[in-house]
Amino acid sequence: MSHEIHHTDACLLRAPARGEADRLLVLYTRQLGRVVAVAQGVRKESSKLRFALVPRGFARVALVAGREVWRLTGAESAGYPPLPTRATRAHFRRLTDMLDRLVHGEEQHEELFLLLAEAHTALADPACSAEAAECVEHLALARLLTLLGYVGEGQLPRELLTQGALTDPAARAAALAQRAVLVHVINDALAASHL
Repeated sequence: MSHEIHHTDACLLRAPARGEADRLLVLYTRQLGRVVAVAQGVRKESSKLRFALVPRGFARVALVAGREVWRLTGAESAGYPPLPTRATRAHFRRLTDMLDRLVHGEEQHEELFLLLAEAHTALADPACSAEAAECVEHLALARLLTLLGYVGEGQLPRELLTQGALTDPAARAAALAQRAVLVHVINDALAASHL
């Protein structure tokens, strides 16, 4: 019996150990949304897959649907640059942790994946200052909460949510000018989510 192999880009949200050599991967994929997959033998020194499966990194993965969870059959780096500092990694970790907490079940939501990729690209820029990285995190969190329905229409200025990529200095400047409003709306949305 043959199984269909799904090839997709993914962000590895977390990867707890399972058994002696396996990992249970929680991925956010471009085509499938949030997926839980077993990576057999990936913790072995001889595993070729382990280099592509960096926590909070991006990879092109091949997945096969199982009865209860997906099974990882292949992975390669997606070519995203590494995050340069501990601070930028912390900003991205908070974003991925929030996505992991708020999204449950498998449902395609390509905009969420593109938001993650855009935030990673903005934070990976060596010219991204500490202040700019904080603005990227706040903007990305606000957009994430809006896409998931936790931030309603009119709670934030429309230009913060729709205009300018996270890599755009003008969008970061707008976020910096509205920092107090952004943080207030994010905190209110998180309090309302009861998570």
